[in-house]
Amino acid sequence: MWKDKKKRKEKVTYRLRPNDVYQIGEHESWFRDMAKQGAHLEKMGVRFARFRKGKPEKMQYRVE
Repeated sequence: MWKDKKKRKEKVTYRLRPNDVYQIGEHESWFRDMAKQGAHLEKMGVRFARFRKGKPEKMQYRVE
């Protein structure tokens, strides 16, 4: 059980979000660029975004 939990944590990365939360296009572009590098958005917080490592993919994100 501990090994599985440790493996899941190794696949998670936290990144500081862009400064202006109202720049929707900037966020969508950033999430798309991260997905091309193999980091897929899992959760967006106030200051940080959590990404799960995976294979690089072409993704389209939409912030509402």
